[in-house]
Amino acid sequence: MLSSSSSVIPSNSYILGDAGYPCQNWLLTPYRDNGRLTQIQTYYNTKHSQTRISVEQAFGKLKSRFRCLITNPIATSLETAILIVTTFCILHNICEEREEDMLDDDEYFDDQNNFHTLSNNNNASEVTNTIRDNLANYLWNKKILRDNRRSRYNIISDSEDEIDIEVSE
Repeated sequence: MLSSSSSVIPSNSYILGDAGYPCQNWLLTPYRDNGRLTQIQTYYNTKHSQTRISVEQAFGKLKSRFRCLITNPIATSLETAILIVTTFCILHNICEEREEDMLDDDEYFDDQNNFHTLSNNNNASEVTNTIRDNLANYLWNKKILRDNRRSRYNIISDSEDEIDIEVSE
């Protein structure tokens, strides 16, 4: 799928991949930690990881409930694969509503079993690196604005149930 993915991923859309994959025009990966990452790059990597973990956990639940996703890879068109995964999500939600038991097997939640490292591609697309840099800067600027707003209004607690705010002069 790696070589042909650029033809099936909609333009201005990206897949988040782990550091084992090269950055491509359709695949955004974290910055490689060479010990000299900037704060912006480190923050981007954190957000990238948090997003990937959520997706991996969701797919881990589907794989745990529907073992055929592990033993029988989906070898079909992208459109059909989307329908299959969507159907499994709907069935999973029905099982959750009915409090059906999940299969207990933690090995399917380990993302190390689901990703294969590719060799480092030093010819990563400059365009993709620029897009990743722009996204990293956007996320960082958004964080700074949020931090400044918290500082200005002296937000003490930010739980979902209540927010305590003291206005500074």
